[in-house]
Amino acid sequence: MFKFLSFILLISCTIGFSETITAEKEAAIKTEIDKAVKDYVTPLLLAQKLSIEFPPTPPTKKSSQVDAEVLKRIKAKIEEKYPSSTITKHRKAALKQFRLYKKGEHVEKMRVRPTGNRAFAAGEFKGFNRNGQLLIGNDAISKVDLKEAVMVHFDAKLRMEKVKKVVEAKLFYFHQDREKYSQSLAAPVKAELYAKAGYIQKGSKFYPAHTYLKKLYTLESKKLTEKLTTQIFAKHGYTKDGDKWIKGESESNEQDDFGDDEDDSFDDDTEEGDETEDDDTEEDDDTEEDDDDNEKEAPKRQKLFGPDFYTPGN
Repeated sequence: MFKFLSFILLISCTIGFSETITAEKEAAIKTEIDKAVKDYVTPLLLAQKLSIEFPPTPPTKKSSQVDAEVLKRIKAKIEEKYPSSTITKHRKAALKQFRLYKKGEHVEKMRVRPTGNRAFAAGEFKGFNRNGQLLIGNDAISKVDLKEAVMVHFDAKLRMEKVKKVVEAKLFYFHQDREKYSQSLAAPVKAELYAKAGYIQKGSKFYPAHTYLKKLYTLESKKLTEKLTTQIFAKHGYTKDGDKWIKGESESNEQDDFGDDEDDSFDDDTEEGDETEDDDTEEDDDTEEDDDDNEKEAPKRQKLFGPDFYTPGN
């Protein structure tokens, strides 16, 4: 009989320690969790962390329009520092250096042979004879003596090839500098114009700021809710058992993790509004005073969770 009574007592104690939370109590704790989450995570705080205007507005331009504007801006800056006129200037100089003579034009004194009394020729350019000899005045210069330096003045195709090589050589570093400058402009110009159009950059991609902030707010709220749920339920003495919250042995052992009783801004009896440690501030529903209220609540939050408990957006 004594053993039977002991067994009944043991079952009674076990049932007492495993008391399931009431719907009213669970709702009250969840309200407390929601309040804590909203204190820490707000669209304004996230916007400030992202360095975007608040509230963000929908993009003013499509991404294709911004890309076109980026290219236009980069081209303008390149043209300002490395003008295309430099290319034109060198090309004109090369064309002048390698003058092309046409039939009937007078050829100034020109070295057509390496040495000898007939090394120079001058007179009317008459073209080429059947043997491929160059006819200048009364002189016929054979193919043996027709070096590139001479032929470049009488062969249009050869002349243009020569002009191209000379210009490319003169502009080798010019083109390299232009390309390097273009690459250095791409990232900052793109970031500036996309931000101006209402986008936010993450990595190498750009997203509409208003939708990004909305998604981030939802994500951060969910993350912090999950983080706080176990801790705040534990503060009230409840632990998770499957899909239910059950009463633990006592609430006193959990208090050390959240701060002292006299400064617990998440107790049920403080839902109407908390005061700071100096009792000099009350909560205000006015939107313009929300930021001030958040700053005044900071000491309480840090005492509850520690100074590095949560940073929005991380």
